[in-house]
Amino acid sequence: MKKSVVFLAILLGGIFLTILPLREQAFRDDFAYVWSVKNLTETGRLKISEWSSAADITQTYWGTGWSRVFGFSFRTLHAANFFMLAVGILAYFGLLKEVGLTNRRAVIFVLLLLANPWILNFTMSYMTDIQAMSWAIVALLFFVQGFKKASIKSMVAGGFAAGLSFLTRQIAISILIGLIVALIVSHLKKQKKLIFPLIFGASVFGGIVILYLLWLQTGDHKTVGQYFFVDKMSFGGIYAKLFPGSQTSISESFQIWQLLFHRFMFYLSQIIVFTLPVWTFFNVRKVDVLAILERWRVTIVSALILGGSYVIDVQLNRKGYSGGYPLAAFEIVPIWPWFWPHLWKFFLFGGIILWIFLPAIVSVFKRSMPKFPLALFLVPTTLAYIWFTITNVWHWPQFSIQLYPFVLLFFAWWMKNKMVSFRRSFIIMTILLAYSVWLTKFRYYVTGELWAACEQLVREGYRPSEIECNGQYSHKAWHEFEKGIAKRIERAGTKNFANDKGDVWFDEAQRRKIRVKVTYSDSFWRRVPKIVIEKL
Repeated sequence: MKKSVVFLAILLGGIFLTILPLREQAFRDDFAYVWSVKNLTETGRLKISEWSSAADITQTYWGTGWSRVFGFSFRTLHAANFFMLAVGILAYFGLLKEVGLTNRRAVIFVLLLLANPWILNFTMSYMTDIQAMSWAIVALLFFVQGFKKASIKSMVAGGFAAGLSFLTRQIAISILIGLIVALIVSHLKKQKKLIFPLIFGASVFGGIVILYLLWLQTGDHKTVGQYFFVDKMSFGGIYAKLFPGSQTSISESFQIWQLLFHRFMFYLSQIIVFTLPVWTFFNVRKVDVLAILERWRVTIVSALILGGSYVIDVQLNRKGYSGGYPLAAFEIVPIWPWFWPHLWKFFLFGGIILWIFLPAIVSVFKRSMPKFPLALFLVPTTLAYIWFTITNVWHWPQFSIQLYPFVLLFFAWWMKNKMVSFRRSFIIMTILLAYSVWLTKFRYYVTGELWAACEQLVREGYRPSEIECNGQYSHKAWHEFEKGIAKRIERAGTKNFANDKGDVWFDEAQRRKIRVKVTYSDSFWRRVPKIVIEKL
C-alpha cells in the first residue's frame, strides 16, 4: 500500500510540474472566490463575494491560510486548489481500499477519476468544484470506516469533513440525507451497534448545517447571488412548479419535468462516456457470458428503458442536442480538434450498448455489491446528489464532477473480485490521463495569455468595463463588481432590488472601446492559439 501511495504522490507531483508555470488568471467564476480570500486576507473579516451562490466558507479560509504563508495571488490559490485535489485523490485511494480493492485495482480507479478532463480543468482554477468533491471524498472514507467498525470516532470525523464540503458547496447536504436514511433503517432493523455512531455523525454534520443557516440569516451574510439564484429562481422557479396547483398549470409542470429529465440524461451521458474505460478491465474470456444470457429478460427491459429514454430526450430536445458533449471542456482541444466530438459520439454509443447489459451483469455478480447497511447510506446519498444537481438553477456540464466519484465507487465495489487485465487497464488509463493533462495545460496557457493581455490594457489606462475580454465577464467583474454592487445596495438600502442584467451590476457602464479575443488556426492535427486586440 505504501508503494501505491508513493506512486500516486509522485504522479500528482508530476502532473503539477507538467502544467507549470502557474499563471495570474481567472477562469469562469473563480474571480469571486478569489475576491473572498483577498478580502479576508486584507481585512480579517469573512465576507463572501456578492457574486457567489456557493457557501464558499471552507474554501475562503483554506485560501486565506495559503495566502498568509505564500502571499496572496491567483498562483497561490491555484496551488492551494491542486493540493486539495491531492488530498481528495489520496483519500479516494483509501476509500477504494476500504471497500476491498487490491492496491493495483485501487490505483486504476484513481487514474480513471483523474482522467476525467473536468477534474484537472477545474483544479487549475479556484472554483469550488474540486474543494467540495475532495472534502466529500474524505467524508466518505471516514463514514465507510465508521460503518465497518461501528466507530463513533470515524462517524464524527466523517460528519465534520462532510460539513466542510457543505460549507464549500451546499449540495453536500445530500450526505446528511444518506446518513438519516441509514439511521432510520438501522433503527428499524435493530442494528444497535450502528445507531449511536450514526447519531453522532449526523449530529455533527447537522449541527454545522444549522449553524450555517443561522449565520446566513444574520447581518449581510447572504449574498446577492444567493438571494436571487437560490431563493428566487431555484426554489421559487423549479420546486414550486413540480406539481400543478393554483398558480401552476399542468403544462408548466410538464415543462419543468421535461427540463429535469433532459438534464438527467445530459449528466448520465457524461457518466457513461467517462466510465466506458471501466469495461476495458474485463478479461472477456473469464466473464460468464452464458449466465448473463440467461438473464435476457433483464437485458431487454434495460434496453427499453435506456434506449427509450434517449429516444424521448432527442425528440423533446431536437434543437442543439449534444448527447452530453461537454463543449466547455473540449472547445480548445490542442490536437486533432476535429476528432474529439466524433470520438465522443462513438464512446457514447458504445457506452449505451454496454450499459444495457449492466443490470444483467450486476445480477450475475451481485455478491460484490455493497451490503446493508452501508448501501442504504451510499445509494440515497448518490440519488440526492443527482437530484440537487438536476434541480440546480444553473445547468453546467462540470456539475458532473460531484457525481463522478460516487459512480466510480459503485463500479469499483462491483468489480473488486472480477478478472481484470491490469496491464491493459493501466495503459489505457495512462493514455486518457496524459490527454487530460495536455488538455488542461493548453486551456490554462490560453486563458493565462488572454488574462495577461487584458491586464496590460488596464495598466495602460483602459477601464475594465471598456474592454471586451474574449466575450467573458470575469475580467471586468474582478475589477468592478464588488464596488459596483455595493453602490447599488447603498442606493436601494437593501439587496432586494430587481435583478438587472448587464453592466448595471458593475461600477460604471461604459462603451466598450477595445476587444481582446483568442483566435485559432487549425491544421489537420494541431490547433494554434493567437491573442488578437481590436479597437472598436
